[in-house]
Amino acid sequence: MKTLISIIDELYNTLHIPCVIFDKDLQLIHPKITIIDMKQFLHDVFLMTYHQVHILVYDHSIAYARMQVTYEKQDYMIVCACILNDLQNPHQNLPESWIKIVPESMIRSHIASLHFMAFQNFVKMLYEMTTHEYLPLQSIHVDYIQSKQVKKKDDILTHRRMTQETPDYYHFEQSLLKAYQDGHFYKVKALLNQIDIKDTQLLTQNILQDLIYKVVSFITLITRINIQEGVSSELAFSLSDATLNKLSYITNIQELITLFQQSIYDFYHQLNETKKDHYSLHVYKCIHYIDTHLYDKISLSHLVEHTGLSESYLSAAFKKEVGETMTHYIQRKKADEAARLLLFTNKSHIEISCLLNYSSQSNFIQIFKKYKHMTPKQYQQSHLKDH
Repeated sequence: MKTLISIIDELYNTLHIPCVIFDKDLQLIHPKITIIDMKQFLHDVFLMTYHQVHILVYDHSIAYARMQVTYEKQDYMIVCACILNDLQNPHQNLPESWIKIVPESMIRSHIASLHFMAFQNFVKMLYEMTTHEYLPLQSIHVDYIQSKQVKKKDDILTHRRMTQETPDYYHFEQSLLKAYQDGHFYKVKALLNQIDIKDTQLLTQNILQDLIYKVVSFITLITRINIQEGVSSELAFSLSDATLNKLSYITNIQELITLFQQSIYDFYHQLNETKKDHYSLHVYKCIHYIDTHLYDKISLSHLVEHTGLSESYLSAAFKKEVGETMTHYIQRKKADEAARLLLFTNKSHIEISCLLNYSSQSNFIQIFKKYKHMTPKQYQQSHLKDH
């Protein structure tokens, strides 16, 4: 139990997501005092104990999660909570039961404000850490509770957007668009890999036509994002029109998926090229050097020498303008190049590791897995199987 408590406390110290542990008799084990009033939540969740992992969302503002875990041969219930941060409304209202006890400013400074998917992934991670068992995201049951109005389950569009029963729900869409807008294309690809067509809620009886509608919607959204981020409306709409025109020639789902993936890349490339025009000269020189020296051993000292700036100044400027550290950018670009070599050349994993100047084969596998979420061999096999 000391180990479990240590894990819970350390996660709170780093992520500010409070967790509470109950024993099988629902007696509070840790901590002995909590600023979160859980009475309403406990009343609701105890009526729904048939799910191993359960998340309740109240008024789209607060999320509670309950996990039933067996730790050191004892059964426990872990409860954690966070403030939900909607992209359109970053300051959700807090429950009156909370702010009656503790000032709102103190709550916001001590409890994490997260998008739903971030909280869901935290719950998944905590469950797997404590049980050593894999937990698929679809196994996390989610219920939305409205204190002022009843959810209309007969409205298929509302239900799809309000729940997590399909991969195209609101929070997923917002996370995907946020990753795209921030320029984290590796996150975009990771999120796209989570989509399973079989789990998608159909709006029409024709699955191909249904998916085409959804692709059109997404293309419309990222066209607007590109314009907002500085791409000229003429260029953005030209690419959008060209993509939408290609949809009229699609005859099967595989063709649609291929076109969709390619269009995301095309829009991202357009956005990335535009953003480069807005980088300061020294940051642009760094990006250009990295992009053209992927087969060399790139170090921060090389970039410092190339720009003539101090390491601390260059590192801070790069992180501010690009949104990630130089080290992460180098690792990500090399991983992208390695992925391309795996799919489009006959080079072995060892050859690719040497070509891209990784320090060792194990280092190559470790960094590739960090950005592609699978080993080089798994990545190659998965794509060969898909095509």
